[in-house]
Amino acid sequence: MASTVLDPHALRTFDVYPLSQFQELKGAGRDVCVLHIVRHAEGTHNVGRNYRDLENLDARLTSLGEQQCAQLAASCSDETEALKA
Repeated sequence: MASTVLDPHALRTFDVYPLSQFQELKGAGRDVCVLHIVRHAEGTHNVGRNYRDLENLDARLTSLGEQQCAQLAASCSDETEALKA
C-alpha cells in the first residue's frame, strides 16, 4: 500500500479574492484567510526625509501619523465585524 508523504518545505499556493467574496467562499466550504498588508504611518523621518539621521533610528509618529493609525484601527475593526456577520 502506497502512502503519501507531504514535504513540510513545499510551497503552498494561494488564490486571491476581493474581501467582498469572503462570506461566499466561506459558505462554499473554502479554507479562507484574510491577509492585511499595511504600510506604516507617517513618521518624523518621512517629513524631513532625514533617513540616516541618528535621531531617526527610532523615529516617532507625527500627529498625522497618529491620525492615520487611528483611522486604520477603526477601519480594521469595521471590517473584522463585517467578517463575523
